[in-house]
Amino acid sequence: MESFQHWMEKIRLPAWLPLSPPVARSGFCGFCLDTQGFTIAYVSHKHHMLRLESCETILCDPKDFKVALSEWVKKNHMENVACTWLLQPETYQLFTMEALPVTPEEFQTAVRWKIKKLLSFPMDDAVIDSFPIPPANTAETKKTISVIVSQASYLNKISEQIHASGLNLTTIDIPELGLRNITSLYEQSEQSIALVSLDNESSSLMITRQQEFYFFRRFDWGLEPILDLIHDKERTNQYLDRLALEIQRSFDYFQSQWRYPAPTQILLAPMQSPRTDLVAYLTKRLAVRVTLLDLNETLNCKKPLTLTQQNQCLPLIGGVLRNEAKYDATN
Repeated sequence: MESFQHWMEKIRLPAWLPLSPPVARSGFCGFCLDTQGFTIAYVSHKHHMLRLESCETILCDPKDFKVALSEWVKKNHMENVACTWLLQPETYQLFTMEALPVTPEEFQTAVRWKIKKLLSFPMDDAVIDSFPIPPANTAETKKTISVIVSQASYLNKISEQIHASGLNLTTIDIPELGLRNITSLYEQSEQSIALVSLDNESSSLMITRQQEFYFFRRFDWGLEPILDLIHDKERTNQYLDRLALEIQRSFDYFQSQWRYPAPTQILLAPMQSPRTDLVAYLTKRLAVRVTLLDLNETLNCKKPLTLTQQNQCLPLIGGVLRNEAKYDATN
């Protein structure tokens, strides 16, 4: 499946880092870094079958990240294992725009001119890559791309620490494409599918079709109103109405932009406190099948994943699965 792959090659990271020796252990891992530490997952593959061996969060001070990661690598015998680094949303910017009418050699110069006033950091510290958005289902349509921008100084710093830990960093990815790999596990036809993630303070919605990323939205509100207003039915219903309205608006936008039918299924990302009433409400309000996602029913996992693990690690697990699309991730 096509995806935002091998960013390191495009930003010439091998020039910054010595080449790693050949991978000594099968499988691959992925990790994401935050202010509390890092979360890391490891997937093995045998006989063309993927298996999620582990997924854990290591708490540490950011300044001790390299030491903590090195200890994890040594403890779990992960030296030279291929690794994907999944960026946190605050470490990159994502723009959607019309494809630029330039050659590949001219792209970097043209896109820098296009986005120079949109960046939150100096342009000379920018690393830029892009991936195509599928065209609309019409005879004549303009090509669209998503452009990802991050800071070279930040990527360089963390990449060196990953390399020093013993892992073989092969790919830098983003959560949107990690989640795309999750929805791919549930696609059974040419119909589009939506993934809705509800955290306490924020939410997001993504639409994919035939294993391709089409549309992604973030909301600056989440489940907190429901948790705070659990005994206030009227205000809870107001929140649910708002959620359903934004989902419907997103579906309408998808239909108008790409001329495909609206998603026939909504996956609700794992929540630490599952709400079956939310499933029932959205099913009735939107007249579409709504399913609470549980990776234990889809992935081959060594140990069942808790709801907390799934809630925290969903994009990361998707990012790890991207490494070997040719393998079957299901049981």
